[in-house]
Amino acid sequence: MAPHPDDEVFGCGGALTQLVAAGAEVRVLVLTDHQKDTAICSESGDDAQAEPYHLLRRQESCQAAEVIGYESPEFLGLPDGSLLEQTGLEVRISAWLKAINPDLILAPSVWEMHRDHRAVAIAALQVMADMSDDCQLAMYEIGTPLKSNFLLNITPQAEVKEQAMSCFHSQLAQQNYSNQINGLNAYRTYSLPLSVKSVEAFFLLNKQQAGAIAAKNEARQENEVLLAAEQAVQQFQQDAIAADLRYQKLDEEFRLQADFVQRLENDIDGLKSDLQDAHQKLDHIYASKSWKVTRPLRTLSRYLRGQSSLRTLVFITARRLWKALPLPSVAKQAIRSLPSGLVQSVQREAYSTSNNVVAEAFLEQRQKFISSASPVDNIPLRYLRVIDDLPVIDLSVVTYNSSGLLETFISSLHRQNYPCDRLVLTFVDNGSTDNSIQVLESLRSSFGRFFAGFNILHRTNRGFGAGHNAGIAEGQADYVLVVNPDIEFEADTLTSLVTQAVQDDSDVACWEARQKPYEHPKRYDPVTLEAIWCSHACILLRRSAMAEIGGYDERIFLYGEDVEVSYRLREAGFRLKYVPASSVWHYTYDSAGEVKPAQYVGSILSNFYLRSRYGNKKDRALIFPLLAAILLRSPFRGSRRALLKGVYSRYLKHLPSLIADRKKQAYKGMLFPFRLMDYEQAREGAFVEALPLNKGDQQELPLVSIITRTVAGRDKLLRQAGYTVLNQTYPNIEWVVVEDGGQQQKNVVEAFMQADARIKIVYQGLEKAGRSAAGNQGMALASGEWMMFLDDDDCLYADHVETLMLQLLENPQASAAYSLAWEVESDIQQGGAVIKEGGYRQVAALRQSYDYALLRECNYIPIQAILFSAKLFHERGGFNTDIDYLEDWHLWQRYAYNQTFVYVAKTTSLYRTPMNSDERARRQKLLDDAYADVKQNAAQAIADIK
Repeated sequence: MAPHPDDEVFGCGGALTQLVAAGAEVRVLVLTDHQKDTAICSESGDDAQAEPYHLLRRQESCQAAEVIGYESPEFLGLPDGSLLEQTGLEVRISAWLKAINPDLILAPSVWEMHRDHRAVAIAALQVMADMSDDCQLAMYEIGTPLKSNFLLNITPQAEVKEQAMSCFHSQLAQQNYSNQINGLNAYRTYSLPLSVKSVEAFFLLNKQQAGAIAAKNEARQENEVLLAAEQAVQQFQQDAIAADLRYQKLDEEFRLQADFVQRLENDIDGLKSDLQDAHQKLDHIYASKSWKVTRPLRTLSRYLRGQSSLRTLVFITARRLWKALPLPSVAKQAIRSLPSGLVQSVQREAYSTSNNVVAEAFLEQRQKFISSASPVDNIPLRYLRVIDDLPVIDLSVVTYNSSGLLETFISSLHRQNYPCDRLVLTFVDNGSTDNSIQVLESLRSSFGRFFAGFNILHRTNRGFGAGHNAGIAEGQADYVLVVNPDIEFEADTLTSLVTQAVQDDSDVACWEARQKPYEHPKRYDPVTLEAIWCSHACILLRRSAMAEIGGYDERIFLYGEDVEVSYRLREAGFRLKYVPASSVWHYTYDSAGEVKPAQYVGSILSNFYLRSRYGNKKDRALIFPLLAAILLRSPFRGSRRALLKGVYSRYLKHLPSLIADRKKQAYKGMLFPFRLMDYEQAREGAFVEALPLNKGDQQELPLVSIITRTVAGRDKLLRQAGYTVLNQTYPNIEWVVVEDGGQQQKNVVEAFMQADARIKIVYQGLEKAGRSAAGNQGMALASGEWMMFLDDDDCLYADHVETLMLQLLENPQASAAYSLAWEVESDIQQGGAVIKEGGYRQVAALRQSYDYALLRECNYIPIQAILFSAKLFHERGGFNTDIDYLEDWHLWQRYAYNQTFVYVAKTTSLYRTPMNSDERARRQKLLDDAYADVKQNAAQAIADIK
């Protein structure tokens, strides 16, 4: 058996010659043909007589067979180089051999470097099981010497073999194979008498021996090793080619640089000559009488322009007069601090008195949400039913010099799983000066057939809102997706947004997608997912709601138009939703914390605009003091000039119409928040970068167990905590509820179980055993690889578990991760209703990177803010049940010993403390009294771990 035409002669031509001379019937099977569509010209050079290459090689094998004396080979004609991938190779070989019933099979060895040779060897070992008991297998060598157990003296047959090898003209033209084979045959005489000049080596096996080798799978294992080596060689060759190309490119660049340097040197020589001429001219000028006469004027000019300018002189004089002024130092200090004090005073007053009223209204809405329906009625997005007939939606995209963004935008839109034939695209180009229009036309040609519509509108640049008004007007679908061109969609972005919208109440006007890698930091309600205002980088709008308010306000050119629309929608009685489970990648910042001039100016002017339209008297009165305070700093060159120019062109000229709009305000009682130059309170960590999350296969993500300790009389608190669990964007979560002392919370938890089967509840007896015992029972019941606590009066923002879990996956050496949390002073009634909330405050002492020594002194990790490995519980135990207060601090000290914790500087949760000052003082005293004992107990527990 020969993998290629010529292997039968190069490998065992001498043996075949002896067998033929001894009267044996020799049959040869050649398995492959050369597959290139090439032809070899005849010796006369006439292309018309050219012969296909594979036929030429077959002819050469037939000529060699005639020289040795056996009949022409049979040719299977399989593709050269692909025998290892051929299915049924062993079956075809076995059928051929069974028809012959041979006494001896000759095949290449399993140690050959060529993959086809090894494939035939492996097949030969397998088919030996089908042969007669006295059949033998002889493996021959060609490209790689084998470990032989049989040497055949072919000295008498060497001349015939040489003649047969000379038949393979096509191969000998590429490589001097006959010399190499003769060398291999000569080498095999190393231990034999001088009379032996040529030997072929074989590895001879009987049926049982071949079967044993095949059963051990050694041949296939050897093949895997050789395949790896082959791939390494191919990779090396590719790397060598790539390196050569890089070298050629570098060589070309070097030559270009050398030419540039030569030109530069020539230019420098010319400049030197010009400089020398200029020096000579200056010498003549300096020596002239006119230069000497005008010297006093030049001195005065330098004095006025330079370091000793009139301005500097005035400043120095004023400072000296100030020092000499007979005023007390206290009075002088007060006068000096007056400007900064005025700025701080303006900033304090710039927080609207409406903020608390708006927050109370949102709290009231949350209480209605919790009280009026069961969890099934207010089910979060990932539990909603799948919509069979997804509606057509319109997409409005405003472009301005966006050519570099559009291909990524369209490609991600095409890849996502919402049916593209249900999407109508309208691109409104605001007078781009780059090739945005050409790119859009090209994309329409390539992708237009996939969508229900692909419209391109050309307009002068009248601003973001005006552009979207035109885009929305082009469509007629019930829902409109307003989206930026610098967006990249995830697979389920549109499906999840539309699923939420279709099943929401009719008074919800819009659904905002979460932005990655930087989530918009504005606060939203973690229970209801409602927001004061929504960003319009990617938002699904109800067309009827936008029609009712008249669309975007085209007086706002750029930035703030989304806040203005949000305020008008709320003014008209609509609610706004944030949908964190639906996310997009928004590449708006080149770097974290980047200050973009257009955004800086536009945001300030929009704030003034909204204060004039929606603010109370105090909010409006502070506009110009705010402008004065802002002008004291300059974050980029020309910021003051750009801001002052915009104040007139984009604010003052609209002031009369804004005052008129206030008189037409639909809901006189509706109030709107203003916080300095912002609107809603921001969560810390705006530039904590989100990482990709594989939501498609939650089984690949570790299970996280959230443990909640509760007691009777706190059902409303437990409900809102439960909603924040179900709202989590991390998909693989179980919720374990432990009720201490009774079964009063059973109905609450069982209602949630209808939404998610991975919710468990356990009752800790009729008598209360304490929070520590409840926590231990919850951890013992939990199934997750990772655990965390969520007490019933705390809440999680939707990205809490995702943010911490992805940090842990990025840092496999860490055993826990924790984030920032807001402290919320709360007034809680019997039954768990939160009737009043104070400010959402970040305690400065809790803004702390991981420091084990500091953790031993004080607790800077709120209990709901940390996610930890379940191994810590199984190895180090749970809470100390003898400790009633600071039990979580005691636990973190033990868990943190010799471990790494990861700190994430982003606000992802909140915890409640008493609003009543007497209750706060009482609770603080209990914590202070417990401090020394807990610290000492923890030290002993850590010593026991050591």
